[in-house]
Amino acid sequence: PMIAKDCRAAKGWFEKFCEDFMASAPMALLHQGKLFDDGSIAFMVRKAAEINSNCVVASNAFQELMEQIWSSDPDPEKAMRNLLAGDRGSADRGLARSSPMTRHYLGLVSCAGLAATQLYVSSSQRESAALWSVILLWSSSFTVQTLAAPSVGYFTASDIVVSVVIVLSHTYILRQVSRGKELPRDLDSVSSLCLFANLLKGLIVEPHIGPLVMLVLGIVNDIQQYIYLLFFFAACFFCSLRALFHDSAGAFIGEAWHGPQTLLVNAVWGPQLLWASIERSSAKTLFVGRLARITDETAINIVSCLIVLLAVFAIPILLLNLLIARMAASYSDTMANVDSEFKRVFASCVLVARELPCMPAPLSLPWDMVRLGRKVTVGSSHRARSSGTAEVARGQLAISQLVGLWDAKASLQHLKRVVTVDQVQRLHVQSEGLQEKVNLLYNALANSSD
Repeated sequence: PMIAKDCRAAKGWFEKFCEDFMASAPMALLHQGKLFDDGSIAFMVRKAAEINSNCVVASNAFQELMEQIWSSDPDPEKAMRNLLAGDRGSADRGLARSSPMTRHYLGLVSCAGLAATQLYVSSSQRESAALWSVILLWSSSFTVQTLAAPSVGYFTASDIVVSVVIVLSHTYILRQVSRGKELPRDLDSVSSLCLFANLLKGLIVEPHIGPLVMLVLGIVNDIQQYIYLLFFFAACFFCSLRALFHDSAGAFIGEAWHGPQTLLVNAVWGPQLLWASIERSSAKTLFVGRLARITDETAINIVSCLIVLLAVFAIPILLLNLLIARMAASYSDTMANVDSEFKRVFASCVLVARELPCMPAPLSLPWDMVRLGRKVTVGSSHRARSSGTAEVARGQLAISQLVGLWDAKASLQHLKRVVTVDQVQRLHVQSEGLQEKVNLLYNALANSSD
């Protein structure tokens, strides 16, 4: 926190530098400098999600490369060459060289087929263990595919949890059906809901509905945080009331007249808040009872009224308005950064889709298992290619040219700034000082010549 201001200033300078650098960089020099090789683009997309800075991945050059990879060749090197040559697609692509776009939409069609199959089986063939086995294999294939995906910010922890919930639900359903028991309809409903959530996640790359999907997912994230706070406050007040009403019982008095306070509470909050203890005892064991010299029944009613009043202000008023304010802020932030955020999500989806097998799930399960094992044992599949000395020298020369172009652009922008009065006065003082030094030097040289 003590250096937060300096960190924000450094982040702002870095984002401005990246934006100007990518805006002034020709595509040929970017290719020659190896800035868009296999490992660099994965690093850029992953770091853009980690530090919440999309200035590089949202640039025109980076997005052109992503569009080329998305619609033609998964290899960034070949896609860059096609882009420089003006070739926007490859006509000789077959099934084994299908584009990432085709693989992504095949996965969406497969997910929709899984949802439709589960709907049919749960409606007409709910006692068929064979069909539920196919559904379990299908959902397991999607889960393995999610776990084997590269870590570039496309799949989050919540997406992995949703996939695991689907597999566990289908496993338990198959277990119950194979034993001849009734279908667990609650798990069937939850798994269907999660499948449609995965479908919604896959539609985020559509330019027309992608920003709306991002807005919905952001609001859902806010609701999750609100639910955490709601559970905390509910547990807090539940424990407090349980400790207060231990060995006591309450009675609803919302419809009985007990004075003007009954009418006031009904007018402000409603009769559902009016409860009273039915403990008939003259003991004074409570601290409030001993302090005010009242019975435990009256003391319990007073303390419970205070706790309920605090709960009404905390949960329905405070938390609800906090949720509304948070959703409004999320909407404003999402709409302000929707273009750059959509470009980042699109880039991460491209990197995930180009690693997918050519066959959709569940036919791709063997290849997905191999990819998952390679990811767990080896790590990321993006490795830098070995380069010769001459190629390294050309790359360094291209990098120096790119930095020179950025420096020239920054200097031109600095020269185009409006001159202030302070700058004119400072220049006048410096010129006068320089003139005095020139006169002294001239006099010294004249004296030495004499």
